[in-house]
Amino acid sequence: MSVLLTDVDVPVLQDPFLSLYADSDVENMSDGWDDDSVYGFDHVLPTGDVHGPMKSLRYETRNSGLFYLAATHEGLRLVTILKQRMATEAVWDQSAWNQESFRVAYGVHVAAGVTVRAMNYLCVLNTKVLFKYLRKDAALADPATFLPTMAHMNYHPEKDPRMAATIRFYKQLDRTALAAWNGGEGQNTSSCKGKVGVYTNDMPPLTESAQRAHTLSRNLLSTARPWVWAASHDEIAAARESPQQLSTLGPVWFREGGRFEAPFGNGSWGAVPSPWRNDSVHVRLGAATYLLMFLSEKWSFVALRCEDEHVSYGRILIASEAEVPEKRLVW
Repeated sequence: MSVLLTDVDVPVLQDPFLSLYADSDVENMSDGWDDDSVYGFDHVLPTGDVHGPMKSLRYETRNSGLFYLAATHEGLRLVTILKQRMATEAVWDQSAWNQESFRVAYGVHVAAGVTVRAMNYLCVLNTKVLFKYLRKDAALADPATFLPTMAHMNYHPEKDPRMAATIRFYKQLDRTALAAWNGGEGQNTSSCKGKVGVYTNDMPPLTESAQRAHTLSRNLLSTARPWVWAASHDEIAAARESPQQLSTLGPVWFREGGRFEAPFGNGSWGAVPSPWRNDSVHVRLGAATYLLMFLSEKWSFVALRCEDEHVSYGRILIASEAEVPEKRLVW
């Protein structure tokens, strides 16, 4: 679901093909949000052996919903391969699209062999770039002076109203049009209400009846291990090695009766009162309320502070990845 933004005069649209480089088989928009995530960066992983560190190129996925495909033999081979995979495999089209854009030939598998260009992420926007970064940038946030080519409504579930807001912002020069929406999920209410699947700010501590009905809460209470909660993944990794670091990040405990205990403050916790948030709990610390969404197999969570969308991270306190419990945390 995309909107063309190449002219502020609504009845007249410029030709978006003029923005293409036309030097590759595929020109593809990215789900990334900065140079590293869009164009790629070298990821170095120490191995400790004679061969030295392991290196890989990492980048955010190319979006299979918006691309230009040149009329080349390689382009035709790519869509032919994808057509066969879509017809015979239970695979997400975007996963297959990224795989076949770069996969080498091996065995009986034929490589598409396409050349790929990543579209400029400030010219062809995804909604993470638009709602989380661009609208807050002093040089880029004025629709009268900076006009992207296109915006693709891909990151957020409220596609129709966010598209309408984007059109008002760029084509009608309504500078307030985007303000109603969070950079993340939901409407900008400066509270939990309005986040996806959350219809109230009333978040009571965990009760016995809620505990019986909520698998995630039961599993949080049944584990004998504490948790850590930090601003970044690097801080969590450091907590495994440093008692001093651990003393500020944990141990964090989800206790019976909705009691929450941590070095940085005690509070309350409980289920999120919504049938759509069975993978989440809330935590109240002072005046702040957090929504914690758990990753089932990894026994970790992403925490969103409702008032300002500040993101932090947590996970079960373990010495190594081998100690992650085998059972699923949420279901």
